[in-house]
Amino acid sequence: MPLAPDSRRLAYVIYTSGTTGNPKGVMIEHRAVVNFITGMTRVIPFGPAKSVLFATTLSFDISVVETLLALTQGMRIVAASEEQQKDPQQLAALIERQRIGMVQMTPSRLKMLLSAGCVAWFEGVTEILVGGEAWTDDLLAELQSKSKAALFNMYGPTETTIWSAVREATSDQTVSVGGPIANTRLYIVGDNRQLQPIGVAGELCIAGDGLARGYHNRPELTAEKFVDNPFEPGTRMYRTGDLARWLPDGNVEYLGRIDHQVKIRGYRIECGEIEARLLAHGHIREAVVVDRKDEQGQAYLCAYLVCSMPLTVAQIHAHLSRHLPDYMIPSYFVELDYIPLNNNGKVNRTLLPVPDVVLDDQEEKLPPATEIESEILKVWQEVLHKDDIGVMDNFFHVGGNSLRIVDIYAKLQQKYPGVLVVADLFGNPNVRQLAQYIETVHAQKQASTWKHLPLAFPTSGMAGQGVYIPGDVLRFELSEHTSQSLERISSHYSIQKMSVLLTAFAYLMSEYAQTETVTLPCLIEGGDVCRVEVSFREAEELEEVFAIVDGYLKTEGRFHWEQVKYAAYEPQEGQILCAFTGADLLPSGFAKQFDLVLNCGEAGIVQSMTCEYNQGRILQASVERLLRQFVSLLAKMLEQCEKKASL
Repeated sequence: MPLAPDSRRLAYVIYTSGTTGNPKGVMIEHRAVVNFITGMTRVIPFGPAKSVLFATTLSFDISVVETLLALTQGMRIVAASEEQQKDPQQLAALIERQRIGMVQMTPSRLKMLLSAGCVAWFEGVTEILVGGEAWTDDLLAELQSKSKAALFNMYGPTETTIWSAVREATSDQTVSVGGPIANTRLYIVGDNRQLQPIGVAGELCIAGDGLARGYHNRPELTAEKFVDNPFEPGTRMYRTGDLARWLPDGNVEYLGRIDHQVKIRGYRIECGEIEARLLAHGHIREAVVVDRKDEQGQAYLCAYLVCSMPLTVAQIHAHLSRHLPDYMIPSYFVELDYIPLNNNGKVNRTLLPVPDVVLDDQEEKLPPATEIESEILKVWQEVLHKDDIGVMDNFFHVGGNSLRIVDIYAKLQQKYPGVLVVADLFGNPNVRQLAQYIETVHAQKQASTWKHLPLAFPTSGMAGQGVYIPGDVLRFELSEHTSQSLERISSHYSIQKMSVLLTAFAYLMSEYAQTETVTLPCLIEGGDVCRVEVSFREAEELEEVFAIVDGYLKTEGRFHWEQVKYAAYEPQEGQILCAFTGADLLPSGFAKQFDLVLNCGEAGIVQSMTCEYNQGRILQASVERLLRQFVSLLAKMLEQCEKKASL
């Protein structure tokens, strides 16, 4: 049978953190959702011509604004992927690319975007709805300086249907809660539920059509939080647990929490729920969880434990992860001999120490082994304000969270631009893993920029397009006279002998290729490869060419052979790929990647040379003729330079 329309039917049940260790289901009726949509559209210009960003998990009730409310107004909804939600650069790019006009964000997400330097997305945004947690006057001022959008401060607990109060803060100097939306009343009451005068703090209570039915299967808790409204007999009001006061202008100022409920990154958390999960561990006797603020004013959770036996952070993380979402797992775990109490026998939270000494992971703190590991570790230490970190420590076990990981990303982005996205830091949570990942991606990016440049070669000297067939390694020595001349020229011009030999080889290949510019890969000791570009058109004198080549060989702009050895090369008829090397030992497979490799070395006072070639493409006779021409050309070049320098 079809259901009869009834505004008191449930629209949804959404779960929030609970003190007993079990989340509590908040039952929201259709009438409350309709009232919320009506109240919101009266104060914020939703409309069919606009696009709204959907970047909130469906388990967070403010997602209703980005879905149900937006759909009722005919708006276009642009959904951000999970990766885009984590990565500020990708999220900002999505907003720009899709020309999104309205966004709803927690202060934490806004800070994440601003910390990553993402500001261009502000240009096209016309409304920014900020809520889910308290935000500061500094953030308000920063938003006002960077955006022309209308700014709205949103306030409301899940139990009163998402947002209960809205304040346009576009021109404000301080952040305030604002006034209630349609059919909603706000009361600030004292201990005896008497109304507080202006300026006097009390508990904020909310009444009206937005109230939830209560908590699913929790009648005692429902009766405790949804109480009779003494100011409107026959109705109920919800006790928020928030401390607030009326301002002279009629707005409400939020002052914090009365109980131990906290908000982390927009999520409402009962510390008691985390404590209950901790106490379920067989070796944790006592547990207290509190929220603290770091140097940047960001809230984080810290757990204080009394244990019956030593536990590692990894063990506690694993235990909590089976029951709690990531945002409810404390950033720090501090082991105490006992929990400090006050005269009434309650926890004295003022005596709980700042978490500078935390639970040891009982593993050796491994030092960095590479330069990249050292650089990453320094960034971690700077952001986490913690020196005692090893390269195998998990970021989230030493005080890291999703906000701090964005700070890490922003700093690493400066060192390794274009190599990382934020999701990579989640996937590689220790220094060693991240360093290896950066090395791999960096190598891939370098390989993609390396282009092989083959040279023209007479087809009469080629054997065909066959696969690599190693020819005989051809060895030869320069004459003693030529070797001594090479030594004098190298000393006179303060250049490497290798630079002179490479110049002669490049000139010879330019003659073969009938071009005035030749680019050759050159392997140096240690497996480094540089690309040497020699132009015989621009340089008037040989010594100028020597100096240019020498500069290439000394440059820091090198690749490592392992990074470029797989660069694509398709052999073409009438072309060969050459390389020059001054390394004593060639990396495995180096010669196989080229058609011809000329290697220079020394044996006593005589300069020795070797040549390896691909017999499947070049005839041995052609290689031998090329080497004779090289020796002759080198001798002539040296003689010419010595005459000019009067050596």
